[in-house]
Amino acid sequence: MFAVDGDALPNTLAAFVRDRIFARPDAPKSLLLADLYCLFNRAAARIVSPADLAAAAGKWTPALNGLQLRVLRNGVAIVQSAQLSDEAVLGRLLSVLEDQKGGLAVGDISRLEGLPVVLVEEMVEGAEATGRLCRDEGLHGVFYY
Repeated sequence: MFAVDGDALPNTLAAFVRDRIFARPDAPKSLLLADLYCLFNRAAARIVSPADLAAAAGKWTPALNGLQLRVLRNGVAIVQSAQLSDEAVLGRLLSVLEDQKGGLAVGDISRLEGLPVVLVEEMVEGAEATGRLCRDEGLHGVFYY
């Protein structure tokens, strides 16, 4: 059970994410804020509203908590480690693509990296805009090379 008092909520929430979610061996690298809402409220002493949870996560500073709340261009909010950068993921993706005989779909990249599809979509769109990846739209879907 977690205390969910107003002033303590940002630190309590950060500790929950670090110690109970991201510390597991099979831990995700990022988490949708909606999923965090469900997980936290299952463990909390009392229910926290979605607005209070979002406000608490919005108070995090990467240097202090090691976490950050990121709102994607499409409006989806995710919680991720401050160490998870688009550049690091893109570097791994480029090395995987070099070993592939074909391209990868967003779903493939999502499974390989353990990231939500919406985050991967934003990352590959940004990489495509800078010319680091190219896209092939065909009968079998969209693949990135």
